[in-house]
Amino acid sequence: MYFYLCFGLLFLLFSTAVRTDEDKRSRELTAGLFFFAVFVLTGLRSPSVGNDSMQFYQAYLRIRQIPWADYASERYEWGFFALCKLLGAFFPHPQTVFLVTSFVFSISVFRFIQRYSRNAALSCLLFLFLNLWAVYLNLMRQILALCIVLYALERLLEGKKLHFCLGVFAASLFHRSAWVCLVMLFFCRRRFSAKAAIAFASVAAFGFWQYERLFNLAVFLLRRYDGYRASEQFGGANYFGMVFNSFVCLAVLLYGALMRRRESSSPQDHPPEILPADFQAYMLLCCLFCYILGMRMYILSRLTPYFTIFYLSWLGKGEPFLKMEEIPLSPPVSGQPESILKRSYPLEPYVIVLISAAYFCTIHFFRPEWQGVVPYRFFWQG
Repeated sequence: MYFYLCFGLLFLLFSTAVRTDEDKRSRELTAGLFFFAVFVLTGLRSPSVGNDSMQFYQAYLRIRQIPWADYASERYEWGFFALCKLLGAFFPHPQTVFLVTSFVFSISVFRFIQRYSRNAALSCLLFLFLNLWAVYLNLMRQILALCIVLYALERLLEGKKLHFCLGVFAASLFHRSAWVCLVMLFFCRRRFSAKAAIAFASVAAFGFWQYERLFNLAVFLLRRYDGYRASEQFGGANYFGMVFNSFVCLAVLLYGALMRRRESSSPQDHPPEILPADFQAYMLLCCLFCYILGMRMYILSRLTPYFTIFYLSWLGKGEPFLKMEEIPLSPPVSGQPESILKRSYPLEPYVIVLISAAYFCTIHFFRPEWQGVVPYRFFWQG
């Protein structure tokens, strides 16, 4: 845990010393530096880092040795099977799949932050402290699917719905749960309202009450998950975790909404968001819905990575860690109004980082088995 905290602290110190959000180029360099480090650390991690890492490590060794015709002998989707086969034809070491997937998701999340976040440094730290990185260290296939969905989302925002659907189909070749992202089609141009929030609350309450029937429907559509029906591991064993994450998601949603309301009443002009705020709010409601259902059937919470990514853009609208303010000189030195630039450190982003770091520490100190990423080890350390 201390490894991740030190990494976050070093980046925070860098962000307070340098104007990381002065312009677009500064934001790109800031996020690029952070995700280069994420790529290296993720790609060189030991298979013991992450609860699911070892199974992918061993799957790579198996898949590269079996013929293409034996695809059905593995439980993985065709996309992941093909990826392991193609990589295995040139690189026998299973660390290869960690390096490649690490590169893909680092580029994808970097691009997401660079396009949709005003405060790149804050979004990077939230990626660490809101536990997104820890999740990405586990769900390899699902994160590859997410990367494809994020690229397809760019096409959706351009109005190219068919391209988006094709992207979701491609993502489903790595993880079938990607089909849930089709809800983005429905919410892309829809205005957010109090009635929509009430409707979501009603649907969530109904889903919590009738979760067994909903899960049976999911199993009928995705027969690969039939084995989870009677599994104790996915039958509510992580109830506290889902409640905890539900409150975090709700807090993120409400705080971002208040931040936007405060900005709308400000006399200053603010650039419009590329990713519509209404759409982001709906995605966070979808995330909250998955967490609520996850209280009854934990496996359903694995849909949340498709929506938690929007934490980074939703909260990335806040003030930078360092900004320069013009302070008027009184009295003027030359008889003309003059001013000097003075460094200013807004309190708000530091409070957000402090609270999210406390959330990170709470999980990995009291429940390290949830993600299994503590302690961090390089692959040569075993």
